[in-house]
Amino acid sequence: MIKAITTVTDATQEWVARFNEVPVSVIRRLGDYEEIVAFGVDDEVYYDCDNGEDITAGHGVITGIAPNDHFHVAPDNQDGKPLLIHKDDLFRPGTCSAADDLPTWGYMWSFDNPADRTWLESKDGINAMAECGFRVFRQPDFSLIFGTDQAISAQMWEKLYKARGLQWHI
Repeated sequence: MIKAITTVTDATQEWVARFNEVPVSVIRRLGDYEEIVAFGVDDEVYYDCDNGEDITAGHGVITGIAPNDHFHVAPDNQDGKPLLIHKDDLFRPGTCSAADDLPTWGYMWSFDNPADRTWLESKDGINAMAECGFRVFRQPDFSLIFGTDQAISAQMWEKLYKARGLQWHI
């Protein structure tokens, strides 16, 4: 019997069920991985940069993604003036650099479908993944894989489904 897909939730569940799931421990043992998207919207970050006028250091939250590997950061200092900071000047709490850690969630995923993989390889796909809270890595044995530091929820997957532009539910 063929199940009818009539809602975004049903379509998202069907799509996500096709992903390849890889334990983070396997990626760590294989090594040779490089993060492509280090940060996303709502990520808590530390920053330390020389913006040409003075040295800026502090703590804040990413509020948006800007061109040329820059991020809009809302600092948690008194003046709260938004900052534009390059990705190389951002660090995750508890790390020495952005590239030191894999996602804290126990699993990472890769797309099974070639169309999804092509989308992910595009700049639009990578930016959409970051906007949805996912971090993307390149690892030779798995190509592009993605994970998150957030607890996975149905809403997070649905946001990714919509960002991907799928319409299986129609």
